[in-house]
Amino acid sequence: MTPSSGLSRILEPVYLGGLEIPNRIFVAAHSTNFAERYASSRLTDYYVERARGGIGLIIQEPAIVHASSLSRPTKVWAFDPGSVARFRKTTDAVHDEGARIFCQLIHNGTHMSSYFSGMPVWGPSQLVDSLYGETSHAMSTAEIDEVVEGFGLSAEHCRAGGFDGVEIHASHGYLIHQFLSPLTNQRDDDYGGSVENRFRFLGQIIAAIRRRTGRDFAVGVRIVGDERARDGLTPQDSAALVRRMETGGGVDFVDVSTGGPTAPAWIVPDATLPRSVNASVAQVIRNATSLPVLVAGRVAVPEEAEAILAAGQADMVGIARAIIAEPRWVAKAREADGDGIRPCTYCNECVAGIGAYRPIGCTVNPDMGREREAASAGHGSAAPQRQRLVVVGGGAAGMECALTAAGRGHEVTLLEAATRLGGQLLLAPDIGMRPEMVRIGAHLAAALSRAGVDVELGTTATTERILAADPDAVVVATGSAPAPADPGATGEISAASVLAGVASVGERVLVCDDGQRSWDFEVVIEQLAVLGHEVVAVTRQPSLPARGTDASLVTRLVRLGVDLRPLHTVAAFASGTATLRHLHTGETRDEPRIASLVRATARRSRTDLLDGLRGRVPVVEAIGDGLAPRGLRQAIREGRVAGRRIGQQPV
Repeated sequence: MTPSSGLSRILEPVYLGGLEIPNRIFVAAHSTNFAERYASSRLTDYYVERARGGIGLIIQEPAIVHASSLSRPTKVWAFDPGSVARFRKTTDAVHDEGARIFCQLIHNGTHMSSYFSGMPVWGPSQLVDSLYGETSHAMSTAEIDEVVEGFGLSAEHCRAGGFDGVEIHASHGYLIHQFLSPLTNQRDDDYGGSVENRFRFLGQIIAAIRRRTGRDFAVGVRIVGDERARDGLTPQDSAALVRRMETGGGVDFVDVSTGGPTAPAWIVPDATLPRSVNASVAQVIRNATSLPVLVAGRVAVPEEAEAILAAGQADMVGIARAIIAEPRWVAKAREADGDGIRPCTYCNECVAGIGAYRPIGCTVNPDMGREREAASAGHGSAAPQRQRLVVVGGGAAGMECALTAAGRGHEVTLLEAATRLGGQLLLAPDIGMRPEMVRIGAHLAAALSRAGVDVELGTTATTERILAADPDAVVVATGSAPAPADPGATGEISAASVLAGVASVGERVLVCDDGQRSWDFEVVIEQLAVLGHEVVAVTRQPSLPARGTDASLVTRLVRLGVDLRPLHTVAAFASGTATLRHLHTGETRDEPRIASLVRATARRSRTDLLDGLRGRVPVVEAIGDGLAPRGLRQAIREGRVAGRRIGQQPV
């Protein structure tokens, strides 16, 4: 995969206003929770790593322009003069790596809680936010003027802090979007009603920024290309708004995204939505304007970005989650190493904790947000001493450990009892979010081959077999197994056996989770429904999903006809009838015609091998589910950490 063989466009420079961007791939703005009022060293390290990886432009995460927009303590305060010096540290470091950097400016409007600001949430009208449930204060014209000037002042601080430009956030249900949309703007003054009036707020913001920054500073707008909601803004409406921006001047580019409070799944499209999901919307807008058009939304691989550019749908392509997963995305495309790009699973683990103020994490890249620690731990460098390592288990944890250790120069053998690598990643490969999860397993397996790891499939690892290899270290990644069934239960089938294809069920199936937050509960429900079974899903949890990363799961299950029963447990099952008990009221009801009861139970680590190795090999440790059953993110992280430790310990 070389630029000459079809990837030339993404590596071409592009101009936004008078500013040259070295290539056509940008980091789309996204929250990290790495900041505390000012951009932190951790946030700087995060951006520098992406700049070092070849990205052309970074759009820094949203920075608030007014005290009334303090939605959480981890926001950057662009309106605060104290931010300038901290901005400069970030921008200088990014520029040193050859990339450009903009700052996105935002006011959350009604789409936030008042907990941290101590003020009522502000909006164009009195609205009830669909996520936070607070009723907003309808802004006065004086307050509108105050926020307009806040955008101008914040842009001035950004310029003084070394940014090459700013992007005004007018999408995703935040304040400017609320003024633009007829769904949320119910004003009857100069800021409501007609398109011209609804645009007035944004127009004044653009003018205020230009007054403060001059013409030789890039200014763009992230526009809602399609609200994807009845009576909301359509691509044609947004194209008309962009033409109005172009006529009024002051804007150098537009950045197209979609979705809003009534269609949140489109804001951060997960693995169940199409790739390049916003490209066709960007095309409508690009056909209507001469301004450069940027677009983001589930662009996973360089070929997809190239196709968007080749089709004339946009002038630049934004990557967020894929560049979180693989900081060297652009560099690997340039080096014809597309197979080496670690794939994003689009599981949305990175955004799941934003509202809880947790720093973002990544399922497949454990170094994300820990770039400095990874460098100190010897990331990419040879180990002090070369050792023989045996890894037992070819799931995600074992493969990551073997790959990391081999990359540091160790002699690595991986033993896997199955005939394929992948472990639990191989289960239900075509259901819901799973297809993208399968990609990381395939990527790791292929990377092991390229790294020269000796992989022995169909090999049961015994103590004798391992000791015969005379290893310096053994890492046990044998995973976990479902907990044993209740010996008193009859007619029950484990979710694991259904997913493994070794159990069959009847027409009407009841699936219960037994209170356990296991991934296979959600997946087996969807798989059975997709296969045409009538499914009753019983969970002790107050809602689905239990894990919170699959935002569209409930919608998919409802469309498939799944009967969801939260806050219930199965009290009894006999003769085709399940008795359900409500956890709070204790009331029971019978559910007839149940052909099979499928139970997703807790899992237990496989630890037998450890006992026979301890004391007989210098270093023995367990990782992943073999240490404690958890998720893919923890498995990959522990695999990488263990792989780095090999050769560091005294032998």
